[in-house]
Amino acid sequence: MVFSSISLLTHSVLQLAPYIRCAQRVFVRVRGSLIHTSNCWRLPGVSLRHIRVNHRRSPPVRSPRDTSRPPYSPNRIPKMPAVASPPPQLFFSNDIATMDEWAKRTGIPLTTAEALGTNYARARRWLLSIRATLVQEHGWRDVTPLDSRLLFDIECPTPYRSSRGLPRSPNMRLQLPINASSFFSRERRVQWEMVFHSALFPGLRHTVPAVADLLHLLQCLLTGMVVLIKEEQVPGEGVYRTIRGLPPVEWVSSHEAALVEIFGTSHYRQLFRAASDTRVAFKLERA
Repeated sequence: MVFSSISLLTHSVLQLAPYIRCAQRVFVRVRGSLIHTSNCWRLPGVSLRHIRVNHRRSPPVRSPRDTSRPPYSPNRIPKMPAVASPPPQLFFSNDIATMDEWAKRTGIPLTTAEALGTNYARARRWLLSIRATLVQEHGWRDVTPLDSRLLFDIECPTPYRSSRGLPRSPNMRLQLPINASSFFSRERRVQWEMVFHSALFPGLRHTVPAVADLLHLLQCLLTGMVVLIKEEQVPGEGVYRTIRGLPPVEWVSSHEAALVEIFGTSHYRQLFRAASDTRVAFKLERA
């Protein structure tokens, strides 16, 4: 009986022998490289050449993480994310030559310091109403004691805070002189730069109409003294600077009555024409 069992087992192994090869060391060439597989089971009639051919004909397999994007192509250049240019910055300059250049562009003569002072004095009531709006509606407060050379001096806490609620910069401060001639004083140039180059106008002119009104009114009163400058990088050419010396024509039109009261009709008409012409209101130059 034992002998019969052994004979039956031997017969079964001999029948399966053609189908089994034990742990052959096989080298498969894949795309010019030799890959060694230590445990490759083969069936009768299947050669290594057949494996190589079938591998070449089989489509490339991509991992699941790559299925969302197309195959790489050397002719397809990936798009780089757009780099946002910095916002326009306010720039103060009491250079008379610069103001004279803007006077020639706009067709509004620079005239005399006395005439500039007269228009500024006529705008005093409007300037004081802007101060009242900021104090009553936007949380600004007067700085005391008031310097006798100033029309007003106000401040407010900075809106820029850290994650812990601490202020990132000192209080914003807004000062205007009682006379326009103070803008051209060499001793006070730094004082006005601290006002106009601070975070006040970039941070609030789009959200607080009174701040925008103040900027636009000063651009009308003393064109070229306070301008908006935007720098942009042009590939292959360098940096270009766009300078805006006048307010938007929509603002000029909506404040016609107040501007006519300050400048007169003929001056207002020339101001409106200059503001409506982008070739006049803007100046492009290479940085």
